[in-house]
Amino acid sequence: MNVALRPEASSDLVSAAAYFNDIIDGWGDHFLNTIEVVPFAIYYRVETESAIVYAILSCRMSPDGHRSVLERRM
Repeated sequence: MNVALRPEASSDLVSAAAYFNDIIDGWGDHFLNTIEVVPFAIYYRVETESAIVYAILSCRMSPDGHRSVLERRM
């Protein structure tokens, strides 16, 4: 199965990595290497032969914030 990141989801990763690098240099790289185990939710939809990733959002964000982002993107 193919996995495709929508441009907005890719931007989520870049923003999160920049945020962590602003705290301590190198944390952004660590975040990118451990995205599956840090507190982020990956929102995707499985289509015919691909999984389309729509958003990668911090679990510290409110559920209403997640909903708002997803309504705009999906």
